[in-house]
Amino acid sequence: MAEWHFYAAGSQTDNPKKQWTIGTDEEKKLLTDRFDHALAWSNAYHIPTWVGAWMSSDFNKVNSDKRASDGAPAGGSYSLAEQIHFSSFVSQELYKRHIPFAINSDTKYYDREKNEWYGSRKAVLDAILAPWR
Repeated sequence: MAEWHFYAAGSQTDNPKKQWTIGTDEEKKLLTDRFDHALAWSNAYHIPTWVGAWMSSDFNKVNSDKRASDGAPAGGSYSLAEQIHFSSFVSQELYKRHIPFAINSDTKYYDREKNEWYGSRKAVLDAILAPWR
C-alpha cells in the first residue's frame, strides 16, 4: 500500500501550489489532479493507495494558539464555513475515487484529555464524514 499526503498542514490562501480561497475551478483542479494522478499510479501498478494526511485549515500557520470556547483549535486563515466547503469537496472527491484517508489530526476534532469531541468542530467533521456514511 502506498501512502501519500497533500495539504497536510492545510490549504493556504497565498500559496499557488496549495491554494484554496473560495474553491474556484482552478483550485479544485489542483486537488483533483493529485487525486487522479495517485489513482492512475495505483491502478497501473496494482498497489492500493491512501491519503495519510490532510487538514481542513492552516491551523499551525496562523494564530496556532487560538482556541474556541470549548478548547478546540480555532487558528488558521479559514472560517468554519470555509473549512466545511473545502472539507466537503475533498472528502467527496476522495470518496468518488474510493481513496481512503486520514485527517490531520484528530486533536483538531477530539479532546484527548477529556475523551470527548469538540462541539465547535462538529460541522467540519460531519462534512468530512458525510460521503462515507
